[in-house]
Amino acid sequence: MGAVASVVSALIWGGIGLATGYQIGYVAVLVGFLVGFAVRYFGKGIDPVFGFVGAGFALLGCFLGNIGAVYGMMAQDDEARQFMSLLGITAWDIYRSTFNIMDIVFYGLATYFGYKFSFRR
Repeated sequence: MGAVASVVSALIWGGIGLATGYQIGYVAVLVGFLVGFAVRYFGKGIDPVFGFVGAGFALLGCFLGNIGAVYGMMAQDDEARQFMSLLGITAWDIYRSTFNIMDIVFYGLATYFGYKFSFRR
């Protein structure tokens, strides 16, 4: 279920990015919470492996959400999409060029929360 939560949270992040036109990094914390809670709820949540699974799926959800937001923003602008396709520019190229240190911070937070909230108390 961590994988499902990862994809669902990535879709939420992509939708927020598409609606606002910005890649909002603090949504990564939401991704970590959602994935961590899903792993805890559907798993036993007592072994360290659950934390690693939660952290991994949270990181995956962040990456997918960020890429989804970039693809969504590209898809909305027909002229930009046609221009970029002529030049051979892909959403991956745009993602790499917009990636910055704050993305690392938010990905780290999401990974931490995905790990932390994967355990039962």
